[in-house]
Amino acid sequence: MPDGESWTFQNEHRLRGYVAHEFGPGEILRCWSHAVANDAPHYVLPNAEINIVARYSGRYSRVEIFGMTTGAHWFKPTAGETLLSVTLSPERALALGLHPRDWTDRIDAAPDALQDHLASLADSLIGQSEAFARQHWLSAINRLSRAPENTFAAYSQSHIRASQGQLSLAGLARRMQVSERQMQRQFHDVLGLTPKRYAQQIRLAETIALADACTSPAWADLAAAKGYCDQSHLIRDCKKLTGVSPARLHVLRTASEKSNTSANA
Repeated sequence: MPDGESWTFQNEHRLRGYVAHEFGPGEILRCWSHAVANDAPHYVLPNAEINIVARYSGRYSRVEIFGMTTGAHWFKPTAGETLLSVTLSPERALALGLHPRDWTDRIDAAPDALQDHLASLADSLIGQSEAFARQHWLSAINRLSRAPENTFAAYSQSHIRASQGQLSLAGLARRMQVSERQMQRQFHDVLGLTPKRYAQQIRLAETIALADACTSPAWADLAAAKGYCDQSHLIRDCKKLTGVSPARLHVLRTASEKSNTSANA
């Protein structure tokens, strides 16, 4: 780690067994970590960003790319492993030779060029504390993925995330000072999905984050809090993105958490 480089971590949220963080200084980046208790599968929400993930246990380590996903899916981790990930903005992904569209619905080994830089570091994380692992993994990827400037897609993404998915295409186009058609085309060219679809994913994730903290979520209240027209609007978006209703999604995610908790007991 370069002299003088340090990060200030802030817990962003906890989604079941996954802990998300924001870190700085300067540009705000995101990471998540998960210590896997057992082999129970997790029902994962759609995601529009690439993640570089170190997966390691006492027996192995490997570096994988978790690409953007177009729908909810089951993910089955391995009991006893730790997953440590950095979420890449579009310009950082491109700086590493990872085009978001090339990694759609893929979880695969990182390309050789990244393995050369990161494989030995992933090995060194085995047996280390979470704080040590997080500091070194994030610092390495930050250095490798530095980009000369923010791209159009990255700025667009940041506006949508800041609005928690509630910014319309028209509002986004005004902020970016382009026409709606230009906004749609340039965003899709980089990310492989439309601004509306990305905003829907962000808003649903924000809503489910609130629901995850509840035993019996009040869906109408959550829908209102996150800017949906009504509960029916939330249900339609949830079914479109995940294939199930919000109530069913909550059951699926809660079942995974209960299995994780019992394994840790």
